[in-house]
Amino acid sequence: METSLPVFLLALLVIRGLSLECEECIGIDDCSGDKLPCGLGKDKCSVTNMALPIGLSVTIKSCVSSDVCDKGVQVINLGQRKYVIAHLRCCEGDGCRDIPPSISELPKKAAENGKQCPACLAIQGTCDEKVIDCREDELYCAGGLIVTSTLEFSLKGCANKAFCDSLVAYEAMAPENNGHHAIQCTSNSSIHQEEFSNFTRIGKSSGVVNTNPRWFGLFITIFSGLIFFQV
Repeated sequence: METSLPVFLLALLVIRGLSLECEECIGIDDCSGDKLPCGLGKDKCSVTNMALPIGLSVTIKSCVSSDVCDKGVQVINLGQRKYVIAHLRCCEGDGCRDIPPSISELPKKAAENGKQCPACLAIQGTCDEKVIDCREDELYCAGGLIVTSTLEFSLKGCANKAFCDSLVAYEAMAPENNGHHAIQCTSNSSIHQEEFSNFTRIGKSSGVVNTNPRWFGLFITIFSGLIFFQV
């Protein structure tokens, strides 16, 4: 029994020494940031490349859970040839610095697949949705709200399985009082604005409800620009 405390302290030091640290940042084209300890359940470092229809490429580096690694290219189709596409890849150590951008351009027009979804993007108000024809592997309707203390964004469109499977990658990384976002995927062809408001308030959805990441402010800037360039 006399050795139990020293052994416990030694084990604690070993565990802390082995705890994962990942670079965390978001930026236009590429980014660099400090290495920070990963939270509970986040056992991999990741690099996400994102392309927006306003001609911006965004890179995000963060800790994630290994079950969201390498799901493929994520696509959400907002209608009127406006896409947001992303590719999350997991990495280790210095290998994260060697991952090249994986998205060079927005997808070419693909064949319709017979599914239809409401699509729109709006700030501070209800989406003026239009039904669009989904294409290729866009087999889900997706939508949600991004809520901060001053702004609320509505988002709807056709999405592929990789997008829906990767929602959990955007986990809570900041206190809840900074706001939150909620994204939902469904195989149905109808998502209503009231459903978004409801699951955002009660914190339940078939997707994921999260608090804002540390770099959420830049996301707000990007989405503001995206909405501006729709006009």
